[in-house]
Amino acid sequence: MTPPQATPKQHPRMLKRTGKATLGPPNAPADLAHLDPRFAPLINRHGPPRVDDKVPLFQALVETICHQQLSMNAATTIHQRIHNALSPLTPTRILQTPPSRLTATGLSQAKTRYVRAIAKSFTEGGFEHSKVQDGDKEETRQRLMQLPGIGPWSAKIIMIFHLHHADTFPATDAGLIDATTRVLRFDETPSPQTLREHAENWQPYRSLAAWYLWAQRDRLLRIEGKR
Repeated sequence: MTPPQATPKQHPRMLKRTGKATLGPPNAPADLAHLDPRFAPLINRHGPPRVDDKVPLFQALVETICHQQLSMNAATTIHQRIHNALSPLTPTRILQTPPSRLTATGLSQAKTRYVRAIAKSFTEGGFEHSKVQDGDKEETRQRLMQLPGIGPWSAKIIMIFHLHHADTFPATDAGLIDATTRVLRFDETPSPQTLREHAENWQPYRSLAAWYLWAQRDRLLRIEGKR
């Protein structure tokens, strides 16, 4: 059973803008600014939308599960403990580790079951990694959601930050909703449905739009002393 999807205030990958991979082709930021000129100053300030290109898919899945339904600080602490205890974090290593050692890091019993089930999917061949890497957007999303513990929000986060899809938009993400309100100066906080409809204007670069909104929100929080 997949858990209710998390809506963290900021996805951890957004705070690590040092990767060498980018979202979309080189002209994508300029095209996004053409679609919505409000993005032009954000693009000038933050540069190309960089994402991590070195994290294996399994590790990205574990990190995303850690951040479901938890604050940024709590989830980051748990994730770091798991890495410290089991590095290198691989499906085989997870399955060789007693569940009690995972829960000792602060990972809940439900999330421990999800992580172990995903590891089993990788090791026993039930999960076709190459098809996730090479499939189209909808096929990829559906394949990711077949994994235990991975729902719509988690699948889209993986697609943006690990698989580098340029046109994915997690409209239920609380940080993204707040970012849109702050940065684009909505009169009132949009519902996920309103935000999803508004984001249609940014196709085919909705992932880039989300990246720039997250980046600018993070900057504003730092100015306010809240980051």
